[in-house]
Amino acid sequence: MSRWPASSWTGSTGTGSARRMRRKRRSCAGRWRPRRAARARRRRGTRFRRRLRRIRRPIPAKTERRGIMSTGIDIGSTGLKVIQVGGLAGRVVVSGAARWVPPAGAPREDDGTAAAALRAIVGRAPRVPAGPVFGVTGRDVNLQYTFMPPVTPQIFRAMMRHELDQIAGPGGTEVFVDYCVTAEPPRKGGREGEYSVVIGRAKRQVVEDRLAVGQQAGLGAADACPNAIALFQSVLASRQVPPDEIVLAIDLGAENLEFVIVQGTRLLFARNVSSGARIFTDAIRANLNVPPTEAERIKVKHANLGQSQEGESLPGLAGAVRTAAGQLGNVIQSSIAFARVQLKRPDLKVARCLLSGGGARLRGLQAYLQGALGMPVEWLEPFKSLDLSGLPADVVQSLQAVPTDMAIALGLALVGSPRGAPVRLSLLPAGQKQGRAQRRRLLLTVAAGLLYVLGLTALSVAAYNDLQDSGEKLKQARGILERYEARVGEFDKILQDQAVRKAQAQLLRNEVMVGRVLLETLGRLQRLLPDGMWISAVELDRRAPVEGAAAGKGCELKIRGQADEGKVRNPYDQLRRIAAELGDPGSGVAAEASKYGPAKRVGWGEFEFTVVIPQVVPAPPAAPGGEGAGEGAGEGDGAGSDEKAAGA
Repeated sequence: MSRWPASSWTGSTGTGSARRMRRKRRSCAGRWRPRRAARARRRRGTRFRRRLRRIRRPIPAKTERRGIMSTGIDIGSTGLKVIQVGGLAGRVVVSGAARWVPPAGAPREDDGTAAAALRAIVGRAPRVPAGPVFGVTGRDVNLQYTFMPPVTPQIFRAMMRHELDQIAGPGGTEVFVDYCVTAEPPRKGGREGEYSVVIGRAKRQVVEDRLAVGQQAGLGAADACPNAIALFQSVLASRQVPPDEIVLAIDLGAENLEFVIVQGTRLLFARNVSSGARIFTDAIRANLNVPPTEAERIKVKHANLGQSQEGESLPGLAGAVRTAAGQLGNVIQSSIAFARVQLKRPDLKVARCLLSGGGARLRGLQAYLQGALGMPVEWLEPFKSLDLSGLPADVVQSLQAVPTDMAIALGLALVGSPRGAPVRLSLLPAGQKQGRAQRRRLLLTVAAGLLYVLGLTALSVAAYNDLQDSGEKLKQARGILERYEARVGEFDKILQDQAVRKAQAQLLRNEVMVGRVLLETLGRLQRLLPDGMWISAVELDRRAPVEGAAAGKGCELKIRGQADEGKVRNPYDQLRRIAAELGDPGSGVAAEASKYGPAKRVGWGEFEFTVVIPQVVPAPPAAPGGEGAGEGAGEGDGAGSDEKAAGA
């Protein structure tokens, strides 16, 4: 981005004209102030209109967001392949693809080779490729398998760190190593099984050469991954492997062979062999005694492992090609046997083979390998399940014409995808990996903080809305409560009035019952008194307490009389007999001859009966704090006054 010239935003402050202008502005400050305010308003309005035009600017119809991009870069001895993918709504979108083949005989170190070509591709891209992942392979890159006992994750990580330190050697600067777990022991039934671990290592010079190409092309932070792991990612993207089927995938490059065994979505074995399609070129060069470039041209144009008329015009071509094909078949068979030993599965059976790579386009190679390996051999279709709508039509046609050429580049892009890869090896220096891990943790922390702030904001808004709703509901509840309390007060008054009426009715009932019992007792006493004994006085006392009357106070009836001792024999025994017959257990009436003694008159005696009459119905409890309760209590006390009756 170019800068503005210095003269446009800086000016002189030491000239006399400038000082005179400042004095003139200070002297006319009051007159200039409205003009300055008007200019400021016009500037603000202009900025607002520009911002509004930017906001309202229409978006092109073909523009579509592709999410966070990742780029895979496969640098081979015969070309450069670049794939850019992005994730959108759970699907993989291919947003860019490019292939570059160097001119014949051009060394890779020239400006017209890999670095310059990559720089040109990056310059034509609509956006700078993000997250570039470079593929590494060859003799200086090695993948090995190991198994670890079932231990806790902390102990397992410590053991793997020790293992990597042993492989990297002192300092760990000449060899870059990394590991990835392909299978963990089951934890349901205990600590059975083992950790299956793939360890990748590469020499420092190989990795730095690849990263230097990215730096010369102007790319940012990059990563390095083995091509065999990238091939596994392409197999997963193709969705050509059923869940329980074991499939062999081969990518035949110019100088190297990538070899992976996949079961469903699980990587069983990965290996790279330094025996690519170059063996066909070397065989043709040795048999026909031609230069390497001519041998490569003959291989591409005339070599055929099937029935071909063109091969007959070149004596020795067919034999050279079949000899090299036999060597390739032996390499594949030995790799399968090596995988059985490494995986400790001697009964491992491969169902079929998926073939990819530029060297695999040799005519008749697919049919030859099918017969040599004794299994079906099919073409790998890595772009079959991907979205290619973001690519131009000619690029889509070229990818569909030879999809196997870009399998490694696509796998490298998927390894660096933000969606994550099930198996990933990062062959970088320890310092760079630690820095990348710290940046990732920082990004995750920032993202978590943003989510936390957003969550708190959402909760605060929801709580504020709930508070508003609760305030409205509280007002409604208070109104309902006030109406309810008013009705409860009215009901309490009704209950108090009812209690007063009930107490009054009970008092009247007690009066009636006491009178009935009194009359019955007097009638029975009159029948029981013999001749010579009569009643002289009857006294009713309501205030006398009655023992055992839990319901309240009863009343006592005292009956006094005189007896003629000349007519009545044993008057005291007669009185006791009469008292026993006078009581009525059914109604609770008890009688007792309480006193007998001589009278004033000679030959006469005075006696007294005490008859206890309990309260028939208990008195109701007083209403709490009510005026009616007090009135009822007062009436009860008045009704309980002493009553006396006398008879001759």
